[in-house]
Amino acid sequence: MNKFSIFLMALCLIILTSCASQRRAERLMGHNNTLTQTMQNAELSPEQKLDILAGSLADVMNEGVNILNVKKGGKYVKEYFDQNDGNIMAIMSEVAEWQQGLSQAERTTLGLRMLTKPYTKDMVLLIPKFIAKYKAYSTAIRATRRVKDGLLKMGGGLLDGLGNGNFQIGN
Repeated sequence: MNKFSIFLMALCLIILTSCASQRRAERLMGHNNTLTQTMQNAELSPEQKLDILAGSLADVMNEGVNILNVKKGGKYVKEYFDQNDGNIMAIMSEVAEWQQGLSQAERTTLGLRMLTKPYTKDMVLLIPKFIAKYKAYSTAIRATRRVKDGLLKMGGGLLDGLGNGNFQIGN
């Protein structure tokens, strides 16, 4: 290869890396905007807020697992949790408070509804992969476990089997 070809390849690599970083930053901003608007929207029920949070978290875990460079992926996931920790904790507190007011039958019904949510299967499959890949990033793992534990407690223990990875949803 001549010097010009090497220069072009290096330039393309720099541009592609820059584009990926820009896309990640835009996705983080989108997640932050979504969770901020969700938390501020008094018209949404706690269940709807939980659905939005869980969907966002499933997306971030999927994005994080798909980033090949563990250091960059870890930085991406850490930024998500750093930016959104307040919203995550506020939504989970609201959900926990709301769930305390439910009867056992209502909790069971909620648990059954959770099984049909689009993010449930994604989270069940992603959480073990995510934790295995990012075990060095304890902040993200602790936050993921808090959300997972909160989700698995729904339905009065009905969803407890999801945490072990042996539960199959759908096909």
